[in-house]
Amino acid sequence: MLLKTSFIERIVKHSGLERPRILELACGTARHIDPILKAHPEYTYVGVEPYPASFEKTKSAIGDLPNVTLVNQLAYGSVGGVSPESFDIVFSLSALEHIKNLEAFITLSAESVKRGGLIVHRYDLGHALYPGTMKEHMQVWIGNTFPKLLPENRFVRYVPQTEVEGLLTRAGCAVERATYHNMPNHRGFEKCAQNDEVLKDAATALSAWEYAHEDLFARIPLPAREYLFPAVAIWARKG
Repeated sequence: MLLKTSFIERIVKHSGLERPRILELACGTARHIDPILKAHPEYTYVGVEPYPASFEKTKSAIGDLPNVTLVNQLAYGSVGGVSPESFDIVFSLSALEHIKNLEAFITLSAESVKRGGLIVHRYDLGHALYPGTMKEHMQVWIGNTFPKLLPENRFVRYVPQTEVEGLLTRAGCAVERATYHNMPNHRGFEKCAQNDEVLKDAATALSAWEYAHEDLFARIPLPAREYLFPAVAIWARKG
């Protein structure tokens, strides 16, 4: 199972709802949500994706499902099909590090969820901590230092956990916890396991181990914690 698919299932389970209305901001190509929506037609899903190529792949994958609405635009301010306080769950995956106007993005997530609703933003620090190329290293440096120089579709930076928590708090949400995921090479291991059922089971077991011990990882001091678990998820409720 895709790591992000299992994570979304955990979000829904944590919400405690059987028929949730879900908003995903910066939904990408929908690979991670596709199997969930097809297995659960009782869910209602709205996905917002700004980039045309990814949006077309999303339409091809899930656009014909009756429980799905897709919107092609940036998730800042007013978004078509997204009414204030109309969703039970709002989440984003691997998005915050690419968002230039982070305050507007997080504010939209808070405005869109119902009172008592769940917000989860999971983002990746791997670009900043483990850049694969000199180009990626330079993009992160520019994003951190001179963010206006990068266009929206090439933007990437290091996002401090305290910044995300502060923006959620100012938007009227109570941060419940932060969890830490994706040990280095975890994703690579999952890719290697795609065609081997035994290795798939091992990859699933590795994810289960992370989930079972995630509350302990917060005890590891920064920056060691982020290097060990470069995917951070901030969980919050709207007050």
